[in-house]
This record gives sequence, structure tokens and C-alpha cells, in this order.
Amino acid sequence: MPSPHTRRRGRRSLHDDTRGAAYVEFLIAFLPVFITFLALWQLGLLCVAKLAVQHAAVCAARAGAVAIAEPQDAMHSLSDGPRGIAQDAAAMAASPLINGGLISQMWVQFPDGAGGSSEKTSYTPSESGRPPMVRVRVTAEFICTVVPVGVFVCGLAKPESNIAGVGGGGATRALISAEASYPYQGARYTYKPRGS
Repeated sequence: MPSPHTRRRGRRSLHDDTRGAAYVEFLIAFLPVFITFLALWQLGLLCVAKLAVQHAAVCAARAGAVAIAEPQDAMHSLSDGPRGIAQDAAAMAASPLINGGLISQMWVQFPDGAGGSSEKTSYTPSESGRPPMVRVRVTAEFICTVVPVGVFVCGLAKPESNIAGVGGGGATRALISAEASYPYQGARYTYKPRGS
């Protein structure tokens, strides 16, 4: 009769069996690396969107400064004409991301100063020789498209403006805002209205 020691040598115990350990180790190591890759991908898209919104603000400020300077009367106001031109310039500047589905909405405002909350409604040509600055703020709604990490990455971007679960598929969205200013492009003198 074989002794219990020889019987144990003939069979491998589950503790000593190392077959398939590489697969388990691969799965354990792969998930954190893959999630890190997805987070970096989403962060890259967010940085590209921030650059595009900044470029859109610069384009809108330049278009607004030129459109406001068109001779209408002594006081150049932000009617639908100049505002529409600035909105179109911002949309054209950010069109690759709008067409790609990364930006869903965009708003253009003319704040009264840096970070100002009230809208400036008119610009008067300067008599001091220095033109006034036309300031434009562009705000865009960015759609976080990388699903597993979008909530985390876009939540860190601007937590106070994060709009979770809005839109199709429960995608997380973040508001990206940028300001730019451009010197007023009108004449440094006052126009006389026609017929006076």
C-alpha cells in the first residue's frame, strides 16, 4: 500500500498549480493601464476643445470689432448684425469640433470687462487716441465622449459647470469658456448722421 506521502507527490495540489497565472496577471495589469489610456485620451480631447474655444474667441473678437466699426451713426451698437457676425466667426473657428460631435452648443457674449457678467451694448470711438477694446466671451458645451472615464475627467475640468446626464446616451458635458479682446476698428472721430 502506497504511503500518503507518495500519493501526494503523484497529484499536483491546486496550490502548486501555476498554469494560467500569466493570463490572470495580464488581466490584473491590463485594466488599470487601459483606464489610464482612456483618461489620457479624454483629457487630450478636452485640451483640444479648450484650444478651439480660445481660437473661436479670438476670431469672434476680431469679427465683432470690425463689424461694430461699420459706419451706422455716432454710437455703434451691438445689434443682431455684429453679434451674428461674431457668432458665425466663432462657429467657423470651432467647426471641426462641432462637426465631429465634441461641441454641441456655443454662446457668444460681449462682457463689459474681463470676467464681467453684464453685457456691453455699445462702443463709442475713443477721443484719447487709444481705441476701446471689444471683448468677447465664447462658451461651448463639450461632450465627454470616452464613456468609462468621461465623468471623472470632465468632472475635474470644471465641477461647478458640469452638466451630467444631459442629452443622448447620458453623456457627461462640461462648459468650456474663453475670452479674447481686440481693438475697436472704427474711426477715431464721430460720424455725422446723413442729412444733417
